[in-house]
Amino acid sequence: MMRRLTGLVVLVACAWTVSWASADTGARILAPSICGRGTQFTILFWPHGHHAIGSDNLPEFIAHPHFEVYSGGNESKYSSTDFLGSAFAWESGRGSAGSFRPACKAFASRLSSVYHGTTSTTDPTALVCTFRSPPVHEAVGLVSYDTTPVLFGVGYSLIQRPNLRVVYVRLWLNRSTLSYDSSFCHPTVPP
Repeated sequence: MMRRLTGLVVLVACAWTVSWASADTGARILAPSICGRGTQFTILFWPHGHHAIGSDNLPEFIAHPHFEVYSGGNESKYSSTDFLGSAFAWESGRGSAGSFRPACKAFASRLSSVYHGTTSTTDPTALVCTFRSPPVHEAVGLVSYDTTPVLFGVGYSLIQRPNLRVVYVRLWLNRSTLSYDSSFCHPTVPP
């Protein structure tokens, strides 16, 4: 009887672990971090990739869904010195990838975040956000087990401390979404 009970406890624990992992792979692209002292950021959201832009500072052509994060709120100039990081959703089996600059320093406090009055879009967007204090950036790998084949993506959050999630990007190969709080952010046309 004790052996069966132990087996049942192990089975339930494994099932709980697998169901939890279906949302977040646990892969940290960027652990909760503060990226400089700035309070204004621009997120370029490209849910289907983008065409050739031809700017000196932006990649010419990227076919994969991705986002780029820049410090500052300049709606027409995106310099390499303002570039903080980016992440991509790749084809099935290749996972997702991203990187952020060393200017992003780990934020020690454990965060939990809640949404506050969100607006969502699936269109290419340049989102300019202004915060009261430097926000916390976080990017994690995501996996979707509800599709065949399994899909990999990226979740990115900008959090106004202590716990208000102002921006949330869910980046997938075919169903990316940008959600934001319009009291902090305003969308503009991307380059």
